[in-house]
Amino acid sequence: MAVAYSLRIAADQLKALLGYLESQLGWVIVENVVDIQFLSVAQKPGGFRFDHTFDPTFCECGRAFGEQMEVRWRRKHDRYVVLLLAEAPVTLLSGAAAGIEPLPEPTVLVKLERDPSLQVTLWGEWQNPEAEPDLPSPSRPYWYETRIPKFLAYPWDKPVKRLAIEVARYRVQPQKPDTPPDWPADFIYRFVCLRETPEAWENEQEGEGT
Repeated sequence: MAVAYSLRIAADQLKALLGYLESQLGWVIVENVVDIQFLSVAQKPGGFRFDHTFDPTFCECGRAFGEQMEVRWRRKHDRYVVLLLAEAPVTLLSGAAAGIEPLPEPTVLVKLERDPSLQVTLWGEWQNPEAEPDLPSPSRPYWYETRIPKFLAYPWDKPVKRLAIEVARYRVQPQKPDTPPDWPADFIYRFVCLRETPEAWENEQEGEGT
């Protein structure tokens, strides 16, 4: 049963929540007024950690995600508005997340399994270090997009042409049992993982001129 939790919490509570859930999070995107960083969590390359070194006040917003859940947050005045999406109900151990347990009652979501796999293709193509002497470092892959322009250091340690973020799609579970399967409702999207862009998908996008 997929679920969504909505919270409004302080910076120390957000830090504790992300630290508690870190083992289920593989990637994080953090954003402030001058920069956006896309990093791996507790794995190479980068190895970002939600530990004592993490300062939530450094970023205005962010989203951390993995195969089973995503946590999104945005600063609003002195608090953080948080949306936690998960494939199953989440239970916080007592004392584990700075006074925010138990979590509020969740909204039940319906995962749209029948949909084809959705993904967001990332900017840039992989740059061969043998042909591109201006890379910031020869020890890791970089991607480049002329419309930015900037070398992009995605949290991926293999040379693949393009990368994409896999996306899961949900709807809020209807309250009435006789609701038809195509009931109108807003979609909710969750980042799942970073992956190599399948060749078939890439050819389709190129054929559309994207």
